[in-house]
Amino acid sequence: MPYVDLSYYLDTYGGDWPEHLTSEDFTKLETRASLVIDSLINSNIQAQRFENLHPLVQQAIKNAVCAQIEYILKNGTDALHGVQPGSVHIGNFSYEVSSTSNKGNNGISPETIFHLSSSGLLYRGVTASSNKGNNGISPETIFHLSSSGLLYRGVTACD
Repeated sequence: MPYVDLSYYLDTYGGDWPEHLTSEDFTKLETRASLVIDSLINSNIQAQRFENLHPLVQQAIKNAVCAQIEYILKNGTDALHGVQPGSVHIGNFSYEVSSTSNKGNNGISPETIFHLSSSGLLYRGVTASSNKGNNGISPETIFHLSSSGLLYRGVTACD
């Protein structure tokens, strides 16, 4: 299921779409960008069903997909694989990329991370407290959350 369409990208997000690209090109880029988003959040969207998410979380996901589309448009699909040529020479034309311009992003737009950070979908664990009050999370709750697939990376318990 696509998270955004070209209309959302242009009208709501305010993205810039090159005139030489078609709506079919947009569909391909949206699919690639959505795969990046799904991998970042370990497919938690499918586990919860997108339409059941809070509207603010839905908007964050849509904006993250749009940001990733712009990143792919600007940097090409090679950026998704971490490939960035140091320099290119064709005849009299030469182009050189700064060695720090694309460092450490693993093909993910910083703006994509910005949008997802507010959604809570990037969080990878549970913090449980053994305090005597009602503010702790019961082991049963942790069990149910972890078996649902919504928690992926483990539990941290605090005394």
